[in-house]
Amino acid sequence: MIHYFIKTFSAQGTIINIISLGASFVMPGISSYSTSKLAVIKLGEYVDAEYPEIRVFSVHPGIVAANEGRGMFTPAFMPFAKDPTILTGALTTYLTTPRADFLKGGFISVNCKALLLIWWFTDILTAC
Repeated sequence: MIHYFIKTFSAQGTIINIISLGASFVMPGISSYSTSKLAVIKLGEYVDAEYPEIRVFSVHPGIVAANEGRGMFTPAFMPFAKDPTILTGALTTYLTTPRADFLKGGFISVNCKALLLIWWFTDILTAC
């Protein structure tokens, strides 16, 4: 699909891949899930390297209580599933702005405290 994006938008624009920390886990029963998430992260890194005009981000949405078993469901993680889905929406909206260029090509987690501090600091400096 990314090849069609590149052809359609002349190698410009923003791609935000929603991925998972499941890319880094080795557990029975999630091999295809984990491998596919890792492949998406690597694809984003290659697109960033080969097409610097395209802004590519890989976003981990945090630990969210998914409805109807979507995503990687691990009962042991359910007590920690407290990240609100709106956090992903807020971060992806921010990533569409030029202010997020310092994050392009990388892996970002919505619940990274350092990211929030940078985000707020940038907004404060912009307002001054």
